[in-house]
Amino acid sequence: MLAEALRGQARNGTAKTIASRWGTKHVVTGEIDAPNGRRYNIVSVWIAEEATARLVTAYPFEGKDE
Repeated sequence: MLAEALRGQARNGTAKTIASRWGTKHVVTGEIDAPNGRRYNIVSVWIAEEATARLVTAYPFEGKDE
């Protein structure tokens, strides 16, 4: 459930794109739906390599500018 929620957040959230030596880094801020019915603001970081992207980390968004 968490993996699907994070993929949805990556598709629908607000992203900043940064070039890095590991590939293109996408820092995404947006909400996910939790199994308890609540919504949480999350920052997820993805690295895009060629045609795929992999999740690097995800953490709660506390309202500060990323």
